[in-house]
Amino acid sequence: MADEAFRKFYEAELAGSLDEIRRIRAQHARSSKRAAFVILIIFLILGVLLLAAPEDFSVLILLGLGVCVVSWIICLFCYFGGGKEKQAFKEIAVPRIIKYFDPSLEFHPDRMVPSKLYDLSGLFAQEWDDYDGEDFVSGFYKGVEVMFSELKTEYETESTDDEGNTTRTTHTIFDGVFFVADFHKDFKHRTYVLPDVAEKYFGKLLGGFFQKCNVFQSGKLVKLENVEFEKEFAVYADDPVEARYILSPLLMERLLALRKRFACPLQIAFVESCMFIAISTSADFFELSSLKNFDITVAEHCKNELEMFLKIVEELNLDRRIWSKQ
Repeated sequence: MADEAFRKFYEAELAGSLDEIRRIRAQHARSSKRAAFVILIIFLILGVLLLAAPEDFSVLILLGLGVCVVSWIICLFCYFGGGKEKQAFKEIAVPRIIKYFDPSLEFHPDRMVPSKLYDLSGLFAQEWDDYDGEDFVSGFYKGVEVMFSELKTEYETESTDDEGNTTRTTHTIFDGVFFVADFHKDFKHRTYVLPDVAEKYFGKLLGGFFQKCNVFQSGKLVKLENVEFEKEFAVYADDPVEARYILSPLLMERLLALRKRFACPLQIAFVESCMFIAISTSADFFELSSLKNFDITVAEHCKNELEMFLKIVEELNLDRRIWSKQ
């Protein structure tokens, strides 16, 4: 159930502007019903012709193929009609919903976090061949500059068999939400907080050996006093002293809580003056609900998804301005 503040916002800023989406949805529903009726009639006619068919079925076979093609075209028409509805939701509704959090925030469905920031983070050593994303949010929240979007990066490999046949294979580097926030401190070195896959897959003894050998990440392995944090993450840094300064006991606890809330792998980098968080999730966010009635329930669902990422600022105390930039 929507809280009173959002209900007032919905009634004042959002409800009256959604007529276009409702019109598109109604038009799509009518078109789908007509299409279903046309397909049904066509198949009924085909059935009657089959019952009265002569011994030569060649004409009916061609007619049947034609019916299948027409039905396929009609289904495509209905599918892309639904796409217009979803596009209208992202272009009309989501940009207004995000203003509920801060007037400076903007939403662009066809943009993504710039590749130069992804590269700057250094979270993924593998060079990408394809960089694609959507649903870009940017602006200020609680006085902190943030941006995030859905993002997928891939690289390609080629292999040739003994007969000279070449096979091209696409591999995923990252698929999820890439979040960037101003940490309000200029870091002199790089610090990385990564999932402790070495210990999880190879055990404490062998995993610890791989960590110390820097098999998985450049920089020095940094051991911290929080036992639970050590089980969940491995920390690498160019300067262990700065890493311990950044990763205070409170921040470690909050990063653990963030990991539990998202229930998926997190990769975190502190580079220059930014905090980068790669959230590996296959969920598709900010999409139009399939609910029959487009009302405050649909708007609140979108609001909750936006809040899921914006509240990182509060959860990690990024809005407290603990440090000052030089």
